[in-house]
Amino acid sequence: MKVYTQKMVPKSQLGRPYYDLFLSLPPNEKCPYCGQKKVSTLDHFLPKSVYTPLIVTPTNLVPSCKDCNTEKYYIRHHVTLSSFLMKKMGGVKRKS
Repeated sequence: MKVYTQKMVPKSQLGRPYYDLFLSLPPNEKCPYCGQKKVSTLDHFLPKSVYTPLIVTPTNLVPSCKDCNTEKYYIRHHVTLSSFLMKKMGGVKRKS
C-alpha cells in the first residue's frame, strides 16, 4: 500500500502524474458512479486491503467523487452480506 499512498498520491512524488491522468479521464470531470459530482479521488474497485497486488493497477483505479468512494465500501459490503444472509435463510418467501 505504501507504493500508492507514498509514491502516487502525494503531489511531489513521481507517480503523481499518473494519478492526475486517471483523475482527468471521465468526461466533464463527473464521477462515473453518480454522474453528478466532480471527480476528486481514485477508488480501488477491488479493495486494496484484500487485493494488494492490484493497488496501482490502472484497471482497478476508478476516478470518483469523495462521497461515492466513501459510500461504496458500505454499499458493496451491505449487498454482499445481504446476499449471504438471504442464501443462509433460504431466500425471501413471497406471500401469494
